[in-house]
Amino acid sequence: MDYDACHCSLTDIIRSSLASLQKALKGLLVMSEDLEALSNSLLVGKLPEMWNKWSYPSLKPLGNYINDLVKRLQFLQVVQRVLVFFFLQCFDIVG
Repeated sequence: MDYDACHCSLTDIIRSSLASLQKALKGLLVMSEDLEALSNSLLVGKLPEMWNKWSYPSLKPLGNYINDLVKRLQFLQVVQRVLVFFFLQCFDIVG
């Protein structure tokens, strides 16, 4: 998998790499070195290097990293809703 060729988000990378790993474990896809490294990292609870390339800096173990990532994504959703709310109100005042 060459993720450098596309502009993907971290969540896209996580989803696609886990889907590929699942296919490889079922025997539907050849287990590449990247997928093997992903599998080994998941087994020991370490942030996979494949994800780390696209991630914010973190020294947390995998479980804590995922919890932190979920909280960050939830926070960004709230911020986005607030910004949209105030941005739309600016247009109502002008009219």
